[in-house]
Amino acid sequence: MSFIPTAQYLDHIFESEQSFCQLYPLSIQQLDKVHWSPLTVIYKSVQFLANRKDAKILDIGSGAGKFCLAGAYYKPNAAFYGVEQRQYLVGHAECAKEKLGRVKVKFIA
Repeated sequence: MSFIPTAQYLDHIFESEQSFCQLYPLSIQQLDKVHWSPLTVIYKSVQFLANRKDAKILDIGSGAGKFCLAGAYYKPNAAFYGVEQRQYLVGHAECAKEKLGRVKVKFIA
């Protein structure tokens, strides 16, 4: 059975960069400031990209999955797909996805 997080838990995760980074081990958290888009940028991007209920968003080079996971939080009716060539980052993305419960995100290596 999948973990089903409360709305309060999800709101906490997405209230700050620090809270979001807690989904990952320290070695992956350190990538945030250098390689990941800020949550505010992701929020603005998905408002534009997922302007239909059934939107499908592809993130090529998705890394540890921040854009897709945050996008799915901000636009839960859209489907997000992350493609990443480094399998270990896909693994971290999948682990973070599990901690968020049911989100419409698929990661592909």
